[in-house]
Amino acid sequence: MVGHNISRATASFGILLCLLVSAVVHCSGEAICSRKCIAEQCDTVGIKYGKYCGVGHSGCPGEEPCDDLDACCMAHDACVGKFGMTHVKCHTKLRNCLIKVQKSGKVGFSNECPYSTAAPTMIRGMDLAILLSQLGNSVVLSSLSPPTPLVIITPAVKVTIVVAILIAVIHFSCYSSSSSVILSFYQNTIKRTRISSLLFDNFNYH
Repeated sequence: MVGHNISRATASFGILLCLLVSAVVHCSGEAICSRKCIAEQCDTVGIKYGKYCGVGHSGCPGEEPCDDLDACCMAHDACVGKFGMTHVKCHTKLRNCLIKVQKSGKVGFSNECPYSTAAPTMIRGMDLAILLSQLGNSVVLSSLSPPTPLVIITPAVKVTIVVAILIAVIHFSCYSSSSSVILSFYQNTIKRTRISSLLFDNFNYH
């Protein structure tokens, strides 16, 4: 039974690697700065709004934002570029900014993608980004503390945890469209902790 679980976990991890490679390639391909105001897929996680909002979408240096909502994203890009993707205050500031703009009652530069549609989509994304950042920071703090006995976790659960964390991190890292953001998360969270060993060591738990 243990062997069966390991096989399933190994297969799942293989699928995870393929998804991660695809995500990184997608992000890299999209990491071209924008000089044009656009509004695409406004009610989905693939939203691209203005010059600075969206997955793999960011304005070129010196470009003015398209409206107040886009200005929120521009400030967020600058914040995570300086402090890193796991800096909770950056995400919290963006979330608060988005809520403020949404409550303004304005439409924004696009009638097809008004604030009332675009802002809630981005707010949901920031809710998850904040949760992931808090998780990442707690992992760093845990690695600095004396080791404590771990709760027994099955291989399937371990793989599920890694899938959820890494794919979500890759996805929201793309919001700043900066390759340094992904590198920053790796250096500040994954590389400096024992998260990989905590999740994958002693795979033969019963």
